[in-house]
Amino acid sequence: MLGIGFSELLLTLAIALVFVGPDKLPEVGRFIGKIIGKINRTTHILMEDDVTILLKQGHKPENVILAKAFEKLELTDEAITHNNNDIKEAENQVNIG
Repeated sequence: MLGIGFSELLLTLAIALVFVGPDKLPEVGRFIGKIIGKINRTTHILMEDDVTILLKQGHKPENVILAKAFEKLELTDEAITHNNNDIKEAENQVNIG
């Protein structure tokens, strides 16, 4: 779970019982449970990749895969062009110096 053993859980519940009281303890427990649920849902949403999100939105798998592949190719092409320009600039500096 969260690395909490049975004894730590009992101690936490006993402290909560003292501070909150027996009447409010179930309400506080539900509130904490809701917060943990929201955190878990948010974590799962953030962990989804772009392809999964697009597929859930109803896009066709072939179109999504092709779009992502072309996007990566464009990024790679930009990086290669940038590196080639840097190499040419470095060669010019070496030739001048």
